[in-house]
Amino acid sequence: MSSTLDFIIKKNAEKFIGDTKNDLWRYREYLEKED
Repeated sequence: MSSTLDFIIKKNAEKFIGDTKNDLWRYREYLEKED
């Protein structure tokens, strides 16, 4: 039971980190275009 929960938490964490990196990357590209 706990291993399933750990798996779900890990997958959600990876997705969250991935989404955050994508947002930061887009924000950086946006700032570079503004210059």
